[in-house]
Amino acid sequence: MVSALILSLLTGIGILLFQFAKRTEVQAEFDNGPFRQGSQAVSRLRRELRGSQILEPTDTFTASTELRYRYPDVESDGRLVVDSSGSKEWAGIARIFQDGSKLMLEKPVRGELQILADLEAGAFKVQVDPYFHWFLIEVKRPDEEKPAFKRLFRQSRIASP
Repeated sequence: MVSALILSLLTGIGILLFQFAKRTEVQAEFDNGPFRQGSQAVSRLRRELRGSQILEPTDTFTASTELRYRYPDVESDGRLVVDSSGSKEWAGIARIFQDGSKLMLEKPVRGELQILADLEAGAFKVQVDPYFHWFLIEVKRPDEEKPAFKRLFRQSRIASP
């Protein structure tokens, strides 16, 4: 009888620990989801803009939720394709924009659509000043005022040779 009582006590403690671990896992996923989505969006945006030429927006001191850019032609091994003078050859024009809660990539324009991230109630903005394009990515849960993820980074507007 004593051993049955001890066994049932240990079983009860085990069930409580399992429930606690499951709740902790669900909470961690809730907390890490926006960070993962935001980090993924920033990483992909930086990768897409590497070597590109931003076409829109161009007006200084304006903000936009859409970005159009010309992307370079790249060989299968990752090297840029250049002409005889060493200038980049362009593969096409793409755009990144927010559609509802989704950050979308259309590459090339009127081509395949890809989801870069789910911003939930957040935002994607591009702002232009005389020297830089500024990019803001926010992931915000619908029921919260403050963003769960927020990153601001810039890219020079000065043309590289």
